[in-house]
Amino acid sequence: MAYVQDYPISGNALNADMGVLNEVTSTSTQDAPEEPINYASDNEGHIIYLLQKYFPDNWEKMLEIAEHESTLDPKAYNPETHLVNKVTGETCKGSLGLLQVACSNYAGDTKDLFDLETNIKAARKVFDIQKYNAWGVCVKRIVIC
Repeated sequence: MAYVQDYPISGNALNADMGVLNEVTSTSTQDAPEEPINYASDNEGHIIYLLQKYFPDNWEKMLEIAEHESTLDPKAYNPETHLVNKVTGETCKGSLGLLQVACSNYAGDTKDLFDLETNIKAARKVFDIQKYNAWGVCVKRIVIC
C-alpha cells in the first residue's frame, strides 16, 4: 500500500481538476510500515484509545458526547454550581475535563479531572450509576443517547 504524508491510499481518488474518479496506484515509494501506526501519541487518538478502554461497548457515543460537552478539550471547565449534600445545602463549583464530570460526582481533588484518563474513569463510574442522564447533551436530546 502506498502512503502520502503517512496516510494510506489505495482504490479511487477524486481528480480535483476534472471532477472524476481516477484509479490511484501509488504516489509514493514508501512501503507500508511493518508495525501498526500508533496514533495514541496525538491527543484525539489518545482520547479514542481511552474511551475504547473504559467504554468498550459505547465509546463512539461517548466520543460524540465529549465533542459536544468539551469540544474534546481535556482542560474544559464549566463553572456551574452543583449540589453536593441536600441536607446541609453544601455545593461545589464546576464540571471539568473531557466529559465534563461534575464536581459533585468526584470525591478527589477536582483538578485531577483535567487528566484525560482520570476524567474518563470518573465518567465511567458516573455512567454506571446514571447512564446517559449525567450529560445534558443527552437529556436535551442534542445527542441521541
